[in-house]
Amino acid sequence: MRTILAAVGIGVLVLLAGNMPFNVLRVWNLEVGVAVPWAILPAAVYLWAYWQFIGGRWAAADSAATRRQKLRANALSPRVWGASLLAGLLGFGALVALLAFAARLVHLPASASIVTPPEMSVATTLSL
Repeated sequence: MRTILAAVGIGVLVLLAGNMPFNVLRVWNLEVGVAVPWAILPAAVYLWAYWQFIGGRWAAADSAATRRQKLRANALSPRVWGASLLAGLLGFGALVALLAFAARLVHLPASASIVTPPEMSVATTLSL
């Protein structure tokens, strides 16, 4: 049980370390330089550097071999990649169907429409 909890905890930390900086940049992009989606470039650079680090290519040499071994990000064959994309699409479709069904069972108040700043371009809106 201890191993499972440690694995889940480390997995959550790896997820947050890869995800949170882009969330901060995205919020900042919505306040500064709204017309251009500038947050994508620093986020891409960060993700590249982060992948280099967790893959064992950068930083502490004493833990590099362990990080490299535990990354386990192996290339997928085209057949497995296609099957995983199909499974993801089917799962997403099932989720949409479940939400449509649940919306018929429970009456929720109408949500407010999403409003973007007038100077925000369509590209920025779609990319953020």
